[in-house]
Amino acid sequence: MLGRRAANGAIWGGLRIAVGMLWLLESSLKFNNYYLAGGFAAEVARVAGPGDPLPWYAYLIHHLFIPDAAFFGPAKTLAEMAVGFCLVFGVAVPWACGLAIFMNVNFFLAAGWVGDVHYFVNLLLAFLEAAFIRLRAGDIFGLGAIWNQLAGEEREGTVWLGYLRLLLGLLWLWAALDLAVGWASPARLLGDLRWCPWTFLRPVAALLVAHPGGAVICFVILEVLTGVGLAVGWGSMALWGNLLLCGFFFFATGWAEYLQYFYYALLALAGLSCTLRLTKDPMPMRN
Repeated sequence: MLGRRAANGAIWGGLRIAVGMLWLLESSLKFNNYYLAGGFAAEVARVAGPGDPLPWYAYLIHHLFIPDAAFFGPAKTLAEMAVGFCLVFGVAVPWACGLAIFMNVNFFLAAGWVGDVHYFVNLLLAFLEAAFIRLRAGDIFGLGAIWNQLAGEEREGTVWLGYLRLLLGLLWLWAALDLAVGWASPARLLGDLRWCPWTFLRPVAALLVAHPGGAVICFVILEVLTGVGLAVGWGSMALWGNLLLCGFFFFATGWAEYLQYFYYALLALAGLSCTLRLTKDPMPMRN
């Protein structure tokens, strides 16, 4: 019992620190004179373009965020930095996660239409932050406590790993459906592959670009198998499928938008966290 409880604590504590580092990195990229002076206004104006499916949120952007960009730009940057520090060091984690979820909801509403990654990364982050609150993950590897103090019984930490695994499976299934029916643009994906900067991936990228139909079919099949493996608990398929897809997209397409680096790294880490034990324990939601 102690061994499994400690393992759950280590997993959730590690995820909390990883999410905190992501918030710190995100804020550090904005901590410059350009962003604080006018870059924030330019960013929010871009996401309120004609493709935004939420006119009421675009109205808020044009009539609140942009006119008061001198306030919201620094406030957003400082809020992201505060969330990062709190999560990394395990201080005031419930309050930090509440603020983080509020920001994720706003990012989801504002920029989700730009691409699936904006939907998925904010959904995944909000789920993890809610889990940190429920499981008192600030007491793990943090200043809030010396040892693991997961709320409730050991089973609860394991059940939340099961929920995380199910969410990851649904994300991959949605990505496959998105690509299969054409909601996501295969041309954009193939365009990113065409300019892949990593030498070791260029032969594979060139082959996929030369056969776009086959490339789409391959990605859809891999994403479906990975999604089903995660959703139903097929350990090896879930583990290796998630790592393969995350690793490929991280190197092949991450360069096109830095948010993709964050998303696929976090997705790989979350997949490892909920599937490594799954390969040994095929029913992780049972004690």
